[in-house]
Amino acid sequence: MKSFATKTTDELGRIVLPMELRKKHQIETGTILEIGEDNGLIVLRKQLPYCKICGSTDNLVEITKKNFFICENCKRSVQEIA
Repeated sequence: MKSFATKTTDELGRIVLPMELRKKHQIETGTILEIGEDNGLIVLRKQLPYCKICGSTDNLVEITKKNFFICENCKRSVQEIA
């Protein structure tokens, strides 16, 4: 693992990701990150897009530019109702 910087958490547990890391991984304002643990390590990763209706990650269609996705199946279902 390459270390980019040493950071101190603030009173709420927040840290600032180094600019080099944010640029490299295209993390911009509003990017949603998942926080987890793997074998004792704290892991951050960009949230994978998913259907906001059923949770599927297959055959997604972006509805807006704000990371709002629905899958083709739900899109057809909504169109049938409308």
